[in-house]
Order: sequence, then C-alpha cells, then structure tokens
Amino acid sequence: MKIYDDSKTFIVDDKVEEAVREINAILKKDIPYSDIPKLPDLLSQFRDAYMAVLTQMEAPILQAIEDAKKRVFDVLNTKKSKDELKDRYFKLFSEIHEKAATCNNVATLQNVKIEADALKVRLLNEMAKKDEKVAEETEDYGDDGSGNKPPVKKHKSISIKNVSLTSSWQIESAQDLEKYIDDLRNQIIKELEQDTIINIEF
Repeated sequence: MKIYDDSKTFIVDDKVEEAVREINAILKKDIPYSDIPKLPDLLSQFRDAYMAVLTQMEAPILQAIEDAKKRVFDVLNTKKSKDELKDRYFKLFSEIHEKAATCNNVATLQNVKIEADALKVRLLNEMAKKDEKVAEETEDYGDDGSGNKPPVKKHKSISIKNVSLTSSWQIESAQDLEKYIDDLRNQIIKELEQDTIINIEF
C-alpha cells in the first residue's frame, strides 16, 4: 500500500483502485481477523493490475532514455574525446535504463525520465566544457588579421523545462500565444551570455 500511496497521483486504473479500496478497508478495521484470509487474493489482484499499469508506463520512459542517449552519443561521435568518454557515458545511461526496467514503483519510474533529461544536459555541457578547455590550450585556433585571436565560443545546453515558466499553455487567441512566446523569449534572453551559443534541449 505504501507503493500505491507513492504512485497514486500517476495511476488512473479501476482494477488497481478497486483492489486498494478493499485492502485498505480490511487494514482499517478494528477487528479484521475474519477478513484476513481475503488478503492474499486481493494482494495478488493488486500486483497484477499494478504491474500492468507499470508495464504500460515503462515503454515511453525507456524510449525517452534511448532518445537522450542517442542525442548525447550523436554529439559525442563528433568529438576527439569520443574514445575517452564513451565507456563512462554508456555506463551512465545503462544504469538509468536498468533502474527503469527493474523498478516496481510508478512514481520512481516517472522520476527516471527526469533523471535521463538531466543526465543528457549534464553530459552535453561536460563535452562543451572539454571543447572550451582544448580551444583555450591550443594556441593556433584562428586569427582575425589584426594579430588578435577571436574569443572561443562557448556552448551551453539547457532543458526547455528550465526556460518555460509554465508546464502547459492554454491558448484561446493569437494574443494568448504571443504572451507565452514573449515569456519564453524573455527567459531565453536571460540565459544569453557573451560569446556563448545556447542549445535548448526538448
């Protein structure tokens, strides 16, 4: 029942909720002894229904992890540091995939998707920092003709969740849309830094 309590926000399923109601009714009785023999069957019903919900929710989460991994490795495969980083990056995504594939809690499963997004952004920024360091250490990275070397462009990745002020947009008119776009534009402008290219990850 603790697993259900942790996850109930994410669950809309009649079979799960019916089993939970009957189990909780027994647990809350002052004298539950005659009903205790019903618990094994009720718990079995709950587990079957809950696992069906978990399995249904698992597929898009695993896909989100794979999408995040593909984005990171698509960038990594363009880097000179590919061989140095690929094993660690693969291990980090394997750990998250394993966590999603083996968890028995819908709430935990939902949090894994957030973890995958955070890992993607962290690794993209890690690669960008490594590129900046290499560029700064390399003396010959271009000359603008005046004898002065142009500044090295930095790259910064941020999640769209970090620049969107709301989790949903309710639009009834073109003016509503403009308001949301203006808010988003202003948040992105706040992230701008000199000599920095921003990558917004969706």
